[in-house]
Amino acid sequence: MITAASTNSKFSITFQGDNGTGGHWLGYTASRSMLRIKREDVQQVSKVEFAYGYKTVTYYTDPDGVLEISMRNEINARVADGFVDVVIRMFELDNTSVDNFAPTIDILPGISYLDLYAPKGKDGIFGVTSLLRNVVMPPNVIVSPYTNGKGVIVESNYHSIATAATWSYEAGGATTAITPSGARSNQIVVPATADALKLNYNGNVKKWNMERPEQCADVVLCRWTSQTGAVRQHYFPIVSDIYNVDKAVSLVTEGDGYLVNKDWSKGVRCRLMGLTAYGYWYYMDMLRASDLHAIIQPTYSIFSTEIASEQTAAYAEGSMETPQGTGFFNFEFTLKLRHYGQV
Repeated sequence: MITAASTNSKFSITFQGDNGTGGHWLGYTASRSMLRIKREDVQQVSKVEFAYGYKTVTYYTDPDGVLEISMRNEINARVADGFVDVVIRMFELDNTSVDNFAPTIDILPGISYLDLYAPKGKDGIFGVTSLLRNVVMPPNVIVSPYTNGKGVIVESNYHSIATAATWSYEAGGATTAITPSGARSNQIVVPATADALKLNYNGNVKKWNMERPEQCADVVLCRWTSQTGAVRQHYFPIVSDIYNVDKAVSLVTEGDGYLVNKDWSKGVRCRLMGLTAYGYWYYMDMLRASDLHAIIQPTYSIFSTEIASEQTAAYAEGSMETPQGTGFFNFEFTLKLRHYGQV
């Protein structure tokens, strides 16, 4: 939450966002990013104009000089630009100028990390920074089949707060640096050849070993966008196949048979074992994602096309409540993969 004063301190501005660099504010596409204006010199109805560069919108405060509006539509309308310049002008009802303020809002996907409320207890304490509620660390179990050719994408913003921290991966005894990617630099891309993911901070190193499933094991690759706008890509072991009848229509026949046309779907049940409570919380984010895609058997020649195709769109269901305690837990969910319609 940001609070600022107008040019001559005649009104205050409160914005549901974060401080960025260069005096800019940060607004988020998944948040309503409410903006509140309060007149400070007197309490009375005032006229407020918002100029967004290409348009101007006029509002009026309540009798106490307070105005609250949602910035979500404007922020989402300017995603391609990456920012929105706002000029706020306040007037008396007779159009006499009172004061003004002109913030620049940089636009980021998802929600603020301060709204994420990540658990404090994470897998293996790595400095005080990792305990913060606005820090995401990798989960304690990461499955990555070596032979598949597609690695995992892990989310973490640890390096954004502990700025001296660096990421790397280990493969065959050699260590290679990883540069975080994505709009918010929170995506850690780990290639399929990696044996481990490593985090180095002030000489301290934490390692997450990649778990290799057996060659004959069935796994599904899932990709989704997290609450904080990071693309996550992870593998999950398959424990059973599922068929569902979604809709059925009985047909009238000349005989006594039972003829029915059915809409049916197929999916799988997945189970990731040995997670800490934090690891469960990390993967549970997938259950709320609207853009989940899943691949078991690649059929396209271009992976990036297939993983974004409507043909691989999937729907996950499972428990969205984190377990409590210091033990190890299983993350189990059903994944609907394909739907075939007959009626």
